[in-house]
Amino acid sequence: MDQKILIVDDDPELRELLMSVIAEEGFAVESAADGQEALRILSHNRDIAVVVSDLIMPNMDGRELLKSIHSNFPSIPVVILSGGMTQSEAKTDKKLSAAFRFIAKPADMREIIRALIDAAAD
Repeated sequence: MDQKILIVDDDPELRELLMSVIAEEGFAVESAADGQEALRILSHNRDIAVVVSDLIMPNMDGRELLKSIHSNFPSIPVVILSGGMTQSEAKTDKKLSAAFRFIAKPADMREIIRALIDAAAD
């Protein structure tokens, strides 16, 4: 696979872990520490296939990022990760309805990879 994934998370250790695991699956990987940095990367890098974003981050959280991506880059699917919300809570959160998939932390890496494969094929 030569599709590029953008990982957005303010936790540098988790960001590095996700980058490593996703790269091992054959994806190219970029990363950002918050939503603002992610939007800068997206505006200059048109080959991002999927964004994986944490929900709770400083500067611009995952909801704001999702809204901006949905408005400005509608063809890019977004997978949201969060340790602060359950799957059922995410389903009722209208601001998350544009997400391709919501995954609660701690997440099984296979579940994240499956979501990326599904989103990239969509």
